[in-house]
Amino acid sequence: MTVSLSYAGMNNRAADTKLPEPSPNNPFGKYRNAVNVDFDNEGHLLFPRIGSTLAYSGTECHSWFEYEDSLGYGLFVDGTSLKRLNLDDTATALKTVNPLPMSYCVLDNTIYFSNGSDTGIYVNGSIKEWGVDAPPMQPLATATPTGGMYAGEYRIAITWMVEISNGHYEESGTGNSTRVTVTDGGGIRLSDFPLVPSYVDIVSVYVSSVNGQDLYLYDEYPASIDEVFIRYNVGSIKLDTQFGFKVRPKLGLTLHYGRIYWIDGNFVYYTEAQHYGLQRAGSYFHYEAPVTNIMSVPGALYITTETGIYRINGIDSEQPTNTQVKTYGAPEGSYYQDYNDTFAYLVSHNGFCKVSAEGIVEIAQNDIAFPLFEKGVAAVVEHQGYQKLIAVMQEGTVSTLQHPDYTANEVARGNASGL
Repeated sequence: MTVSLSYAGMNNRAADTKLPEPSPNNPFGKYRNAVNVDFDNEGHLLFPRIGSTLAYSGTECHSWFEYEDSLGYGLFVDGTSLKRLNLDDTATALKTVNPLPMSYCVLDNTIYFSNGSDTGIYVNGSIKEWGVDAPPMQPLATATPTGGMYAGEYRIAITWMVEISNGHYEESGTGNSTRVTVTDGGGIRLSDFPLVPSYVDIVSVYVSSVNGQDLYLYDEYPASIDEVFIRYNVGSIKLDTQFGFKVRPKLGLTLHYGRIYWIDGNFVYYTEAQHYGLQRAGSYFHYEAPVTNIMSVPGALYITTETGIYRINGIDSEQPTNTQVKTYGAPEGSYYQDYNDTFAYLVSHNGFCKVSAEGIVEIAQNDIAFPLFEKGVAAVVEHQGYQKLIAVMQEGTVSTLQHPDYTANEVARGNASGL
């Protein structure tokens, strides 16, 4: 989905007597203002402007996330319920949540959601736990006289696993491994397993080689297991979640190259690569001002704050770069992203922008002095054969670059703020 970058419409920077006149490149000139109308790329006015139809009547509906599957059109919050809008425009309650703004991101057929208090995963009509608590302790390991193992010291650890979808599991982290010394030809007995949460499906047991440091999968067992006997075994699946912990996501959920990112004040935190329910200490980026948006495009991750825009490259390298690319920021939530495209649209403090791996392109800054908004939302819609980038913004203040004539005219027609 694309929107043309050619701009034909209004201008609030010039004086009334100096509005851009028609020219070969812009045969219609510029308008002082445009209310309840649309422009096409050639400058024609389109009537009527796009409208809307009531699909569902709730109490306090917000946080819409469009995701069409065989059951419905998407998710939203209605009061204290996370709901799915069904194909017949009814709604199904999925989970009781706090009445806070909700954030979402999608991976294949799985939606991850968080409002900073309530989290979860939506898959095929069901809600699953997002992330798995780590076992609070390792089981008791004691040496046994039989088992065919080499003499020496072994390390033991367990993890918990939850089935997210058919055959796909999320694995917990785990703490320090426990040690046991085995005589030649002996084995190991595990007992006193920690109490397993009700949502856990599998207990995985990992064992090191003799006198080794790394742990490898020995076997997987039902969550009800209370005793395991370990014999000689050569494992090949290495434990790679040790010392990780269950995710603590907030808002701004964004999927980028195998990790999920989110906003927490002046920080951007992220999960382990390919382990979306797991994070580690130190997995974050820090900024001088509160973060407002995270945008993923092929080849780059962009972070907007209240005062700047940053680009992150090489996250999985030894020295990732975190470079400021613009000295203006953007309001909270003010971007649109179609994951079938290679770019995103941003409503920044400098106006509409196109964001891609090649950089940031301002679309209408020469004509529009954009108000400074606190938050908003952007979308691309189709109407009368055109695709339109639309922004609905809140809590704005007049830009210092807006011409006084425009401000006076807006106040005169009843717009007290002069926006």
